[in-house]
Amino acid sequence: MTMPLPVLKCLDARIPKWNFDALNERVCPFCGNGNAPMLVRPDQLPVAFCDTCGCWYVANVPHESELSRIYDSYFSTHRPTTLSAHLGISMIKNALEASQSDWQLQILSRALGGLNNKYIVDVGCGVGRFLVMAKAQGADVVGCDLSPEACEFAQNHLGIVVHCKTLQECAPSVGRVDAVIMRDLIEHPLEPMATVEAAYEMLKPGGCLLIHTPNGGGGGRKVGTRL
Repeated sequence: MTMPLPVLKCLDARIPKWNFDALNERVCPFCGNGNAPMLVRPDQLPVAFCDTCGCWYVANVPHESELSRIYDSYFSTHRPTTLSAHLGISMIKNALEASQSDWQLQILSRALGGLNNKYIVDVGCGVGRFLVMAKAQGADVVGCDLSPEACEFAQNHLGIVVHCKTLQECAPSVGRVDAVIMRDLIEHPLEPMATVEAAYEMLKPGGCLLIHTPNGGGGGRKVGTRL
C-alpha cells in the first residue's frame, strides 16, 4: 500500500492553480540525479530531496507558458502590490536609511570593499528594493526581472534600468559587473545552473556572486525520511 506524501501546510490564499495534465518530470537541476518525491507543496506540486546536492526541488514542473503567466502578473495578482508613484517616492526617500540596516547589502559591501562606483546587477530584482538601496550607497545598478509591471515601475519611478528578460538574455547589454545578486531567485528557474554560469561569465576579476535562497531544511526532511 502506497502511503500519501506529507503536505506542507500554508495559509497563503495566493497559491497558483496549475494544469496537472501538463506537468513535466524533472531530475535534480544541479547534479542531474533522479530522486523520488518526498513532500507535496500547498499547490500540490511534488518535491524531492537530492541526497547528492542536499537541495529540495520541484520534481514535476508546470509548462514554461504557465510559469510565464504567473510572472507576467506577479505583482498584480499573485503578490498584490500597489505600484504607485507614492511607493516610488517612499522607497527613494528611505533608501539610504534602509540600506544601513540591510544585512545582505552589508555583506555585499564588505565583499566588494564598499559599494561606491561598483557596478551591480540584481537578478529577479522585483520592484527594485535592493537596487534602490545599493544606489543610495553609491553603486551603479541595473536589474532584470520577468515581471513587466515590476520592470516598468523600477524604471519609471526609481530611475533604474531593468531588463524584462532572463539574465542569460540581457547579459550582453549589461556587460561585465562587480557583483551579481540573486535574492530568493535561484529556486525559481527551471535550469538554475544556466543562470549561475551566466552570472559567473559576467563577473569582473574579483567580482562577487551573492545568492540567498530559502532553507530547504525547513521543509522537514525528517518527515520525508519516515516514508
